Amino acid sequence: TEFTIQNVSIVKDDNGKYGIMDTSGNLVKACKYNSISNFTNDSAKRYLKLEEDGKFGVYDALKVDDVCCCTLSEIQLQGKIIKGKEPILGKFSWNVELDLNEYEK
Repeated sequence: TEFTIQNVSIVKDDNGKYGIMDTSGNLVKACKYNSISNFTNDSAKRYLKLEEDGKFGVYDALKVDDVCCCTLSEIQLQGKIIKGKEPILGKFSWNVELDLNEYEK
């Protein structure tokens, strides 16, 4: 186990890939991620930033559920808003906004 946050533990396999295990010991996210880190902002500490082959997603460690799959080329946290950049017509645009207040309801 690399670290534990809320209801999940981050694990690393022999190939250096990361996954997510729940409190029962079940692997809920396969070990396929290049990195998994937590947001340091106090309002988003329950969320994990997943990176798979240069694409980013967000995972809720409290609900043990995806917020956003790994489709974003970049991700930023601004308060309780996660902003994501996706390619549109060959250019990257900040076109994804996830309001964590709405997600937590």
